Amino acid sequence: MYISVTLVGEQVFKGPRLLGGLYHLMLKRIAVFIDGGHVRVLARKAGHVYDPDFIERFSRNCAVPDEDILRVLYYDCAPYVGQAKLPVSGNTHSFTG
Repeated sequence: MYISVTLVGEQVFKGPRLLGGLYHLMLKRIAVFIDGGHVRVLARKAGHVYDPDFIERFSRNCAVPDEDILRVLYYDCAPYVGQAKLPVSGNTHSFTG
């Protein structure tokens, strides 16, 4: 199962790089954000049972040995369907699932 990871603030971090262009950060406490819908689809495709125990194991495996998980934030919701006024242009945009 492949999961994409984005480091918060990586666009401004200018530190040593590891192989493949990944940044090596000396983090101690981290927060894990889980997009439930995305992880659920990937887990089921990989043949895993998607239940609270899986989510806990998954979130614990997001930390490397020297990191402590400060909190895990899980979110999941249906796509927004409707119209909204765009904040800059003021135009109306229709969102569909």
